Amino acid sequence: MTDRNGTRQIEWQASGCPSLGASLLVVAALVAVANDERVAAQCQYEVTVITAPPCGPFSTIPEPRGINDAGHVVGAFRRCDGEGDSAFLWTPDGGFVALDVPPPFRDARAADINDLGQIVGSLHRPPFFRSEAVLWCGGRAVELGIPKGGNFSGAAAINARGDVVGTWGNNAGEPARSGFVWRDGELVVLDLPKGPNAVVHDIADTGYIVGHMGSTRVTGANAFALLEPDTELLPIPDDAIGAEATGVNNLGHVAGYVVWPDDAPPGWTTRGAVWQAGHFIDLGVVPGSQSGRADDINDIGQVVGRSRMPEAATLWQNGVLMDLNDLIASEIDDVIRQAYAINNRGQIVARTSGAWGAILTPVNRPPTDVDADCRTGITDLLYVVANWGICSSASNCIGDTNDDRVVDHLDMTAVLASWD
Repeated sequence: MTDRNGTRQIEWQASGCPSLGASLLVVAALVAVANDERVAAQCQYEVTVITAPPCGPFSTIPEPRGINDAGHVVGAFRRCDGEGDSAFLWTPDGGFVALDVPPPFRDARAADINDLGQIVGSLHRPPFFRSEAVLWCGGRAVELGIPKGGNFSGAAAINARGDVVGTWGNNAGEPARSGFVWRDGELVVLDLPKGPNAVVHDIADTGYIVGHMGSTRVTGANAFALLEPDTELLPIPDDAIGAEATGVNNLGHVAGYVVWPDDAPPGWTTRGAVWQAGHFIDLGVVPGSQSGRADDINDIGQVVGRSRMPEAATLWQNGVLMDLNDLIASEIDDVIRQAYAINNRGQIVARTSGAWGAILTPVNRPPTDVDADCRTGITDLLYVVANWGICSSASNCIGDTNDDRVVDHLDMTAVLASWD
């Protein structure tokens, strides 16, 4: 069905979703309010460029991939010898630090970081740069291994509990690719019913895992959400031909993209999608673009990704898809091309046209602005109601306006007093 704002929605009953009780109903209500009112306010962003140390004639260009709620960023950069990549950690206080690459590995890439500072990614070594999933703890690399029958693995995400998910496989046989979870020191292969190609992208603090599985990565892909032991295929419209789930938040809301048939080569195109509060939502594309995708979603429901042809980073919020370049507070020389991840403070990590890493931080966001649109209003109040009570963790404390780890009458009073 299509709502009055032109957003395509499809009912979804997911038996594998976490049980959220009344909170989920309230969040569903605030999504409806936000979409009906089409909140006009929107934060502007200041840009912090991430640069690697200089090294003679070679360019050490960093590509960020993950960010935690403290604003710590991880990714990969080209080494000064020009012969490979290394993983990095960037923090506001400590700056840029290369992560440990133990022998015999020569290359490394970091993909995600949790609020404990644990980092995951992959190590690479000859021959053919075979990869292995890795966890960095306290600066030390811990190899997570490769399941029996495989010859490569790589970690994609880590949650607050230290559970790691990723993809493994055999590039000379089967499975071509499948998923794993590393938990309590044990690497466990996920039981995914469709194959032979499966990729796992993200895991929520609730243990909710998302990715895609099927015959191919594009037109034969099925987006899935897994809360062990149950796997749900995420629904798509009848005229769509594939889907991929790339991010999940702690409410079980999923971001990704859907593949649609297209007359122009290669015969298909993509648009960003969200599976949220019982609905499939087609995010569409920003004006002037031909395709798009979503890559990450935070607990506020903000979604980041990119449009293509032309390429530009995007933000979806309150039912509206925006070009992030239109929201930059000051002039910059480059175009923000792709947004990879967003934290619960609304900070975004992205890549620019100059291939530099960048952090986009909301400007002048008041503490009572829970939904990160730089104003205080009805959706902020509804988030306070939805998250009432003691927070399970500092990173999962949406609605806590005074940082006391409790969402209560003090936060409600603060929101009402700051109402725009």
